[in-house]
Amino acid sequence: GSPAQTAGIKNADVILKINEDSINGRHNLSELIWEYEPKSTLELTVLRKGKEERINVVLGEVIVE
Repeated sequence: GSPAQTAGIKNADVILKINEDSINGRHNLSELIWEYEPKSTLELTVLRKGKEERINVVLGEVIVE
């Protein structure tokens, strides 16, 4: 599976927060992710089937070829 699936994120999940930073017009997901070092542990708040859930994920490394 993908890195997201390995971390426990499901197809229909909507990521609402990374740690305490909300994903919105001011903060987008990719901008927030780049603020953390590889192997950092983040707490994601996701909306899953109408309920908020928290998932801990460890960031992987980006390999540039």
